[in-house]
Amino acid sequence: MISGGTLPTNISEGGYGSAGEQPERLRSGEEGGVPPSIFPASKETAPVRSDSLPPNARNSRPEGGTESCTDAVESGGVVLSNTPPLSSISNPDPHGWTGAEDWLEWSLSVNWPVKIWEKLRAGLEEAKSNAAQEGAKPEHASIAVRGRYARVFPSGARAGKGNKGLYFAYTLEYDGLRISIADKKDSNGKQPNLMFRASGEQCLLKGAYPCYEIGNRFVRQLGGQGSECKLSRVDICLDMPGTSINELMSAFYEKRYITRTKSKGTHESSGKSFYLGTPPLVIQAYDKLAEVNTKANPTKKLAMIEYRWNGAIPASATRIEFQLRRDAIKSRGINSVEDYFEKRADLIFYLTHKWIRFLETIPDRKNKNQSKIPTLEIWKNIQNSFQNFAGQKKGISLAPLDKEKADVRQLLKQGLGVLESAAAHKGKNFSSWDGFQNFICSQLKAIAAEKGLFESCP
Repeated sequence: MISGGTLPTNISEGGYGSAGEQPERLRSGEEGGVPPSIFPASKETAPVRSDSLPPNARNSRPEGGTESCTDAVESGGVVLSNTPPLSSISNPDPHGWTGAEDWLEWSLSVNWPVKIWEKLRAGLEEAKSNAAQEGAKPEHASIAVRGRYARVFPSGARAGKGNKGLYFAYTLEYDGLRISIADKKDSNGKQPNLMFRASGEQCLLKGAYPCYEIGNRFVRQLGGQGSECKLSRVDICLDMPGTSINELMSAFYEKRYITRTKSKGTHESSGKSFYLGTPPLVIQAYDKLAEVNTKANPTKKLAMIEYRWNGAIPASATRIEFQLRRDAIKSRGINSVEDYFEKRADLIFYLTHKWIRFLETIPDRKNKNQSKIPTLEIWKNIQNSFQNFAGQKKGISLAPLDKEKADVRQLLKQGLGVLESAAAHKGKNFSSWDGFQNFICSQLKAIAAEKGLFESCP
């Protein structure tokens, strides 16, 4: 066991904007300047620890008694799990290696009853304004959710690529999760209005599925009604204490692998590392001991020792990590967080056996005899340890999800905006539709004629 410190179970990395200390967790009615609760305490059954969790609760989906993100926010009495990650000291893996999620992000479409949304929005606006004031006290930059603080930060956040991503007006931190809320009463079934992020540190301290349950609890206790949950990102890792990265680095440099990606590279900022692939699907292998020693805060280092390194600082430690974004997730037949935990074993088998495999010898890529080459022994161990964590594959299909239908109206709105911008760059400012239409049509006809898009262009 660890000496010289205790391991807290609710530690934050900070938040958006000018994030600082973790908001205090106070019960309603305690002293200390707690603002009135946005939503008063109800008579519903208090959350309890779940006895239905399997032995490796931090790593797997609880069996029975746990609702999906849609069910949980509509239910009046979900059974929650605050079970912390189990120590790796009694690790059943023959190599003492531990698999886990290292990052989890998901979106949720929520419909807020009118009166609840009006009250919630007013509280968020006030807390956001207070947070922008220098020296603001945490309790004044927070909303109270059934006796717990959810800290609000002074700026919103954007999800997606650059300025084209969805904008969320409010960003919060609640029980370690980072939560973004759009300034919309409902999603209209098109775009999500809530985003949740469980960072690597929170997944380490709590476990990925318990973090997901915390998000469910947050929405349910605020009175929201969920309709659709989508997994945005998941990182899946295997921590290998006592194992140097050198053997895998040698195989990488010698190209003793077969993979479905062509992109590759190395990093040396915090120990040796290499990667294969580009977003939305990447595998990384790196010296985790070097990274922890140079970057990790004391809490995270203690947690790594306890939960991933079998209770002692190893002489060496490697991490293998798959990072999947939304497009890679959808193309493997996964939509929601629940989908992921249901199909995780089959997904990991695919990633470690079919998407990439390290080999004993260099493959003859011209004659395509890669399938006959024996798998590198250490990679066999990695395959087995990943399956020890996720379970054996079930034969579930990972066929891609059907492509979502395009929102034609939204595309037309975007097109109109582009045309308006083009007219402005030409120095045109129209006060009538007819003038705008005539100008755009004349410009488009000229371009169409140049490209020969139509047989005739009157």
